[in-house]
Amino acid sequence: MKPITIAFVAYLAVTGADAPASSFELVSLVRLLAAPEAYDGKRIQVVGYGSFDSTGTALYLNAQDHQHGVPMSAVWLVLGQTGAPKAGSPPGYVVVRGTFRAEGRGAMGLFSGAITDIDRLEDWVMDSPALPTQPKNEPTRTQGCR
Repeated sequence: MKPITIAFVAYLAVTGADAPASSFELVSLVRLLAAPEAYDGKRIQVVGYGSFDSTGTALYLNAQDHQHGVPMSAVWLVLGQTGAPKAGSPPGYVVVRGTFRAEGRGAMGLFSGAITDIDRLEDWVMDSPALPTQPKNEPTRTQGCR
């Protein structure tokens, strides 16, 4: 390795610099619900059925779980500035990126976790060319996932 690279790596180790703030893991909502402890405190991006009404904001596994009120098949969404435009929007599939909290149970403790510090909240249209972005050098379905 070149001396400048070694110096840079040593600097990061000494200063305790973390991974870039934009770094996140793509995860399915099924995996998130099945193993919440594995993602606790991690930056994640997930697609699910978002509900943004007066009773609360949540990301459900599917529209039927939302319609039938199955909160254990959902995670609570803690919307700050990012979510303001979404408040009162009709439910639908969305892409959410934020920090997952396994112990965040939302209203009355009914949900299977929470997503906080949300920096991406957009409608997801299946036919759209703008599918959720895959970070560089991350596995895809064609490359083989973990």
